[in-house]
Amino acid sequence: MDPASSGAETELHAILARFDVAVLLTHTEDDPARLRGRPMRIAGLDEDDTVYFFAAIDSEKVREALAHDDAYVVVQSPGVQAVLHGRLAVAQDKERIDELWFEDEDPFFEAGKEDPRVCLLSFSPEDGDYWTELCSGAT
Repeated sequence: MDPASSGAETELHAILARFDVAVLLTHTEDDPARLRGRPMRIAGLDEDDTVYFFAAIDSEKVREALAHDDAYVVVQSPGVQAVLHGRLAVAQDKERIDELWFEDEDPFFEAGKEDPRVCLLSFSPEDGDYWTELCSGAT
């Protein structure tokens, strides 16, 4: 992102921090021109606006992220919307998983955070747009 847009980045961070769920759009494996969207619970948000999601390492969304790291994240509620474009990375960083884990994430992973399939998708935004009731901005 452009360092000159730090005001927009601060507002973007405040917008992202309002949401528990985002739609993650990835390019399908068989047709990279086609996007597939999935609502995903936001596991964490770093100061640099990196958004984290839990996923199973053997899932289709992880295969898509590994094949094409280009992705989008969309959040929306009445009066606030953001569409971000960026890059996805996949990691099985045990320390970070422990830090971000939700106890009610268990239904998706039989052994909880110890399940060997648990991984993190990290989305690093590069650009995007947001709209609020009072203003709009680009990052």
